[in-house]
Amino acid sequence: MKTVVIHGPQGCGKTFHARALARHFGCTSILDGWDGCGGLAPGTLALTSATVIDPPARAEVLSFDVAMQRAGLKRLVFLSAETMPVVIEDV
Repeated sequence: MKTVVIHGPQGCGKTFHARALARHFGCTSILDGWDGCGGLAPGTLALTSATVIDPPARAEVLSFDVAMQRAGLKRLVFLSAETMPVVIEDV
């Protein structure tokens, strides 16, 4: 089973898109807020905003933007709490 680490700044949309990304990469569990250095079980999608990470050797490490591109997903941005999300075409 594949282990995938997705890193990006806080607020970029990792958590919002986590289920769709997990489905795309074939991961069976999601670990949001991974500290960047703990162990990860096979099949885990780990989300992190840590700037220095030490992933397991078997893990695939992707930036949020690259993961979104590979999954064919569009990033949604909420301009305010009162508005509908806006799709950003160029991630």
